[in-house]
Amino acid sequence: MSRSSVSTYKNSIGCDTSSWWNSQYTLRMSINVKAPAESSITRGYPVSFRIDHKLMVDSGISHTTGKDFRIVYMDPYCRFHEVPRIVHPSSQWSRGDTSIWFPVPQKIEAGQDIQGVFAYFRNPNADFVQVPMDSIFDDFENFNSPPAEGRFKIFNHGQAVSYQQGALSLTTPAVPLDKLGPFGLKRNKRFGSGIAVETSLSIVDFAEVGWTISMGQRQEDFRFKDNRLYLVVKEGEKESLEELSGQIFSAETSYFVRIEFWSLNDSSILRVNGRNIAKKNRPPIEFEPVFSLSPSSIAPKTSFHFHYYLARKIQEHDDEIEVSLGAAHGFN
Repeated sequence: MSRSSVSTYKNSIGCDTSSWWNSQYTLRMSINVKAPAESSITRGYPVSFRIDHKLMVDSGISHTTGKDFRIVYMDPYCRFHEVPRIVHPSSQWSRGDTSIWFPVPQKIEAGQDIQGVFAYFRNPNADFVQVPMDSIFDDFENFNSPPAEGRFKIFNHGQAVSYQQGALSLTTPAVPLDKLGPFGLKRNKRFGSGIAVETSLSIVDFAEVGWTISMGQRQEDFRFKDNRLYLVVKEGEKESLEELSGQIFSAETSYFVRIEFWSLNDSSILRVNGRNIAKKNRPPIEFEPVFSLSPSSIAPKTSFHFHYYLARKIQEHDDEIEVSLGAAHGFN
């Protein structure tokens, strides 16, 4: 496609956005971010989109490592700025649903969108750029190695803690566990309103019995049965089970918990996240993120593998932020 065939527009002070950031990147597509109707988006707020990066790789327009996939912003003064981007730790490059996060490069007023943000790609000679997770998230740990002393409190009841294949691994002892207490971790940092925290863990070799998941100030009782996860619902002396699938539990305060569950061949993946947003007539609470499991009974030598932990900014109407991609255009 020739340069002249690229769609163009003038931004708010007249920059011609058909100009190209770097000719070594021969394709680009626009990224549009629209703020919710009722709230603005502050500069630096993390937003995300998903792409079929596997298809891009198979089509020969992007590298398997994503090293040539860059996000660039043209500011109102016609200057280009590369914007840091990362793949969410639960995702990866060369997948059909690669999840990419980046900070909004300027404030977006309520109901408005931003122009001049692009994804550039198809450059086989691009250098690999390591973008730190904490350049986008407020707090992050990938457990490739022991965290810095004092960052986390680990509940392991004297059992060994290992760090292998990018996970913090805790293995239960071969003894009854009904009175032993929780296994898990706590981040030794207090957060106020406007923060979401998340972890992902896999559980290997555990029986279909009851256990409790704790997240922040929330506790819920669950059962694992027939490769499915159920919430235990109690009404007086009656007890029933509700199958869990991305369900949200709301508290009386401004704190919410979301739990997602996948059952795999040899393990189960559990992603737990919570968010703390100040609500009208509800004072914001402070919390230290706690992720733990308390088994009422469990198979000996059960292993819990924590894959990552992160905290990021969150605001009301976060789920109403729209991020969309335009069609790819070329440069000659």
